[in-house]
Amino acid sequence: MTMPDDVTLIDAHTHTQPTRAATQAFMDNLQMPAARDGTTAELVAGMDRTNIAWTMIVPWLPAQDFVAELAASGTDRDAAVEQVLRQWHELNAWAAGAASAQPSRIKSVVGLDPVLMSPDYLQREVETQLAAGASGLKVAPMFIGVPADDERMEIVWRLAVEHDVPVLSESGALSFGPHGAWGHPRHFEAVLRSYPSLRLQLAHLGQGAEADMAKLVRLSETVITDTALRFGGMGGEDPDPAELASLIREIGVDRVSFGTNYPIVDQAAYAQALRSLPLSTAELRQVGHDNAARLWDYSELPSGAK
Repeated sequence: MTMPDDVTLIDAHTHTQPTRAATQAFMDNLQMPAARDGTTAELVAGMDRTNIAWTMIVPWLPAQDFVAELAASGTDRDAAVEQVLRQWHELNAWAAGAASAQPSRIKSVVGLDPVLMSPDYLQREVETQLAAGASGLKVAPMFIGVPADDERMEIVWRLAVEHDVPVLSESGALSFGPHGAWGHPRHFEAVLRSYPSLRLQLAHLGQGAEADMAKLVRLSETVITDTALRFGGMGGEDPDPAELASLIREIGVDRVSFGTNYPIVDQAAYAQALRSLPLSTAELRQVGHDNAARLWDYSELPSGAK
């Protein structure tokens, strides 16, 4: 009999960092304590303990916020953009390199902002990082400042289809500070009509717009959502397991993938929370492994995995 701990998982959404110092800076920017090293060494060691086959690294920066901060401090805006894009390029390159160095354990995406990046720059960055080991693209509409169906986002969807790679996008109805809910699931409907073969992973179960997410994932066989940040562990009240299992079933156990947002939260705690949900073994296997494996073209399992 297969037990929950025997089911091999995939963590399809983390913000693993190059160094402990980088993790500290990442968490400082989020105004949260850095409770973990957040490095690949810590990540892989934790994966080994918790039966996680591979993990996705998402090299993301709130780039427009960084540019605005530099400009407010007196830096010429063009110089500020160049500095921030150089920092992001280096983070993308590090993530692609980490994936290339451990291809059976780590995947990565290419962080992009089609408002801040020119079309030529964006295309070069995509081609460079995919060649270096990245497996897909990443956007965060809330921080880009335009919805997914804005014409400036079109180049991202086009390049994803041309290169036949998925896109991982922030999604939900939440907003804070100057950032609007540009990642709301409704903004992806026109995108899917225009790009029916687009492979898309929308984060956070569409937080705040779960019913819309449930409708959206049914528009295409190549769209899933993930559980990043939805198992608690951020200082608030943890979700009720029965309610979360019910939500996963409402969206569809064939359309939800496991994701954490490590090092913001504890990967091992999230793995245990997933395995503790009142899901059948078959449902757990779909959510915990199969849906992400299908979207990201990953079929190899470690020896003895189930």
